[in-house]
Amino acid sequence: MKESPSKWSDWSYWFGLFLKSPTERLCLIIGSIFIFLAFYSFSRTNREWRLEQSAQLNFCFFVIGIGLILITVFMISAKFLSKAKNHKVSLVQIPNGYRIKHSPNLTIDISVGMIEDIKGLGPYGAVVLPANTSFDDVCIRDRRSALGAFFQRHFPEDSKIKAVQQMITNELCKIKQESGGTKDEYVPGTTVFLDNPLGSQHRILVTAVTSTLPEGGIKADTLSLIACLKGVFRISAIHRLSELWMPVLGTGHGGLDFSAALSLILVQSLHCVIHEGGHHIRSIHVIVYDPDNSRKDEIKKVIQGIGQIF
Repeated sequence: MKESPSKWSDWSYWFGLFLKSPTERLCLIIGSIFIFLAFYSFSRTNREWRLEQSAQLNFCFFVIGIGLILITVFMISAKFLSKAKNHKVSLVQIPNGYRIKHSPNLTIDISVGMIEDIKGLGPYGAVVLPANTSFDDVCIRDRRSALGAFFQRHFPEDSKIKAVQQMITNELCKIKQESGGTKDEYVPGTTVFLDNPLGSQHRILVTAVTSTLPEGGIKADTLSLIACLKGVFRISAIHRLSELWMPVLGTGHGGLDFSAALSLILVQSLHCVIHEGGHHIRSIHVIVYDPDNSRKDEIKKVIQGIGQIF
């Protein structure tokens, strides 16, 4: 009868885990073993192994053990300092706003302007525009919304508006087929990508941030805003986009508080880049619509708060 391999399996399992451990952990464990052996020794008597306290300190083992533990402390400290350095956020004032720089790869500009005025996005840039979860043509024809203002500026003819709306519908059909959905209402965060529609110079991300209320009207909330930002980052990764322009999503017809929405956009964007693999994004431009210059103090307060968080 064959001997059960369970004992060997257990040892190989634990030894495998040991070898896969981070370098710091290995150094700490091996260093502790050397320090222990500096004070104790093994002896074999009558075919039995015995652990006995040594009469004299094994100075060589002791030095090796202390050295390995010091190396562990150094490596952990170096990682901590490197992480703190890489995640450092600096704030700089720029014309019409502020710049948040997350070294070394990400900058977020918050500036006053109009989303429809942006130019020169480049091959890896895109504008983010808010829509409602039904993606109907109400917002796209409403100049008071960011979506409507942008499309009315860049696609002024009614025929072009209808063509772009059809492109959005076609993309939604693909999403519906992939998800197996049948309804015409989509979840918040559903994001459609338009690649230079009708020969324009703009790549566009239309994301659902507001939902239609049963009693009429639309609303946005913080969860839908987070879902939108996650959707935008995900679609940006798929299409290799590295630069985004967006209004303060959800604060128009959606009714979100301006300071809360701006804070959430900045925090969630930094979080996605730092913790959720959003390293493909290099710059984000948040365009604040403030024709009467009434948001100046709010913007400053939000920026200062972000500096304290990060």
